[in-house]
Amino acid sequence: CSPGTAFMLAARCSSNLRPASAFLLHPPRSLLAPAPLAPQPRRRTPLFSPAFLRRARTIPQPPPAREVLGMEASREGETPAGGGAEVPKHVAAVKFCSKCGAGVEYRAPPEDVVLRPICTSCGSVVYLNPKVVTGAVCLSEDHSRVLLCRRAIPPVGKWTIPAGFLEMDETTSEGAVREAMEEAFAEISVHPGALIAVYNIPMANVVQHVFAAVIPDEAAARVRPGEETQEVRFFGWDELDQAEIAFATVEWVLEHLRAVMGSGVDVGAVATGMAKSEVQVRTKKPDGTFV
Repeated sequence: CSPGTAFMLAARCSSNLRPASAFLLHPPRSLLAPAPLAPQPRRRTPLFSPAFLRRARTIPQPPPAREVLGMEASREGETPAGGGAEVPKHVAAVKFCSKCGAGVEYRAPPEDVVLRPICTSCGSVVYLNPKVVTGAVCLSEDHSRVLLCRRAIPPVGKWTIPAGFLEMDETTSEGAVREAMEEAFAEISVHPGALIAVYNIPMANVVQHVFAAVIPDEAAARVRPGEETQEVRFFGWDELDQAEIAFATVEWVLEHLRAVMGSGVDVGAVATGMAKSEVQVRTKKPDGTFV
């Protein structure tokens, strides 16, 4: 080529070369790209965190048990489609899920025939169960008198035996001992074999267990009203007509125990588990009668 052409080619090639200063100020993009990260272990989502609940909503939920009862999901006071039963009041009283706080609908879970509250978000089923009431007929040491408590809570002013709802991690006999102390400061011991009555009250969702117990004379001198009691008093068997009894179950068990004593059974031996007594079992109907 001619000298002019060679000069022009050299100038063009020199213009494509970057000086060192330009390289430092503007490095190639390939050098600026971050190095690939090593794979990280998968993090577990904490239970009931917002992320957990969002993901739980995407989990398929069991379909309504239309095959079982032929009913659609129902709200309070509605009759499910397909001719199902109306939602019971104790079921309709549950409005929200106890796990995530979302609303509930009322339907039968798969392989079930009972309407239950089911969470519309996490699918949890709320199972409702009856309460257990436990108490004792507390007799004086000579068995001639029975301890009654005059209630300071509804029904106020009426008399009853020491009794109340069973606590968690407690047996029915242990609960009867605790209730006697709480309501009358009565120091008794209750043998598990001293059960004398079991009463079912379906309309109140309650099952009641009643035991026989004996209060030694020294402990009887120390009884006094508890926080839920206005007055405590020992009644003779012939004086019970003077007391306005609070509940039909109390009348039943007093009549039953009096009949047991009249049949010659040693109630003291029954109270200590040394003898057995017939256990009275009754169910109270909504109209007040029993079977």
